Amino acid sequence: QKTRREMLQIILATPGVITTHKLRSRYLGPAAVAADMHILVDGSISVTDGHAIAARVKYRLLDSQLPLVDVVVHIEPATNTGSSRHSRRPGDTESQKKPPAAD
Repeated sequence: QKTRREMLQIILATPGVITTHKLRSRYLGPAAVAADMHILVDGSISVTDGHAIAARVKYRLLDSQLPLVDVVVHIEPATNTGSSRHSRRPGDTESQKKPPAAD
């Protein structure tokens, strides 16, 4: 739990990160942890800028005192509410709803 809290602090303190979710970590050995997460960034920035933010998150985590040996950062565009349309359950999106019945 302490490692997770510290990871969240580092991720959220990274410029360009709006929020994070789907943070997963797993032990690869007694002192080795791999982490995987999704970060939400401004949806209007370029793909290049989004990847640069993800790289900063990755290397800030790897350069920290945490026992991380592998970090994978997925990028998602944030909506104006700070959430991602990709983070919703399938039934929650407008595109997943059934079309109106034809008369």
